[in-house]
Amino acid sequence: MRTIVAMALVATVMGVSWAAADPSTRHWAIASPSGKHVVVNLRTGAGISITGWDRDEVAVDTDWSEDRCPHATIDVSRTERGVYIESDYPDWARGGYQSCSFGLEIKVPRHSTIRINSAGGRVAVSDVVGDVVGWTGGGQLELVKLNGRVELQTGGGQIQVRDSRLDGHVQTGGGHVQFENVQGTLTGHSGSMRRPVRARQYSI
Repeated sequence: MRTIVAMALVATVMGVSWAAADPSTRHWAIASPSGKHVVVNLRTGAGISITGWDRDEVAVDTDWSEDRCPHATIDVSRTERGVYIESDYPDWARGGYQSCSFGLEIKVPRHSTIRINSAGGRVAVSDVVGDVVGWTGGGQLELVKLNGRVELQTGGGQIQVRDSRLDGHVQTGGGHVQFENVQGTLTGHSGSMRRPVRARQYSI
């Protein structure tokens, strides 16, 4: 099932509910048990905030509008592995210049695997137990209260990791990298810093 934000109605089909009564926001809710995958694939780019919660449900809210990101669509669907969240342009709009600015707030079961692929925009993830992997074309990475493995990359922007137990690697094309109260084997690299940052250290 595919859900397009340009529609303005309320529906519940096969456990996927979404609403667009408020023209300034869109909301979806999908039943999803703990331990599943949540994939966020944003060809438009967007600011992303992902937060773990103690519910077997993925909830998505966005301030998308035609004015903020013309011609874009957002689809939210259930898959065999979990939930798939996608933004895209129609074929005829791809390849040209696009002015797009909107955000996504996503709540996921606390024990989840997160995969992010975004054309650009800030990524914030908090209160998740599990793997978090992916990249953004550019934008800040903020990781707070995570437990698991992280493999994240941004084309440029500051990286902040706090109050977490993590293995893996984070990388930015340029920007400050700061770890605070981080345990594990996590390392951080920046194109603008000579030395890596390692867990149990503060920023260089």
